[in-house]
Amino acid sequence: MLNRLAARTGAYQWLDGNTSQILLNYRFTPRPAQRVSLDDVLKDELSETLVRDRIVLIGVTDELGNDYRGTPYGQLPGVWIHAHGISQVLGAVLEERPLIWVLPQWGQWQWGDMVWIVGWAGLGGILVWRIHSVLILGVTGAVSILALRQLCLVILVQGGWVPFIPALLALTSTAGVLLAFKYGYLPAKADALLSRLT
Repeated sequence: MLNRLAARTGAYQWLDGNTSQILLNYRFTPRPAQRVSLDDVLKDELSETLVRDRIVLIGVTDELGNDYRGTPYGQLPGVWIHAHGISQVLGAVLEERPLIWVLPQWGQWQWGDMVWIVGWAGLGGILVWRIHSVLILGVTGAVSILALRQLCLVILVQGGWVPFIPALLALTSTAGVLLAFKYGYLPAKADALLSRLT
């Protein structure tokens, strides 16, 4: 089943939520199909095997057609984007290729993303408070950042879209602020405020 995009889905915000839009899982190549020019068709150079039992899309790929859209591969003509969409639907049905999913949300609240980001912020704080050696903390922090990156990539390969940059910022900024607090680099007012919180 192809689930519609909610008004807020992943990084997409302020969608209308009433259309049948879905997240597009692009193939690894910008052109997921074969291309035949109109000249080849008019000169009768089109092979029957290229169209028999195939889905045929007709569209403009020339830049003068003004049908280009931004994609992960840069600007692509609309016909190639439709080819990716058809490939996604067929791949999901015939090959059980995963559709793109996001962390759970409830109505307008993207609580799955919030828990993900707060969890990484908590990890940054725990590392700073529990590790007393700056060298070990630096190595552990670098390993945590690499682990976050790899985890996001593994989830993406499985069809999941989780926020990488917000989680990275939460991890590093929480660790940085608490490290400054721990070693007394914060101004007196901020120090007093953090002391009340702990």
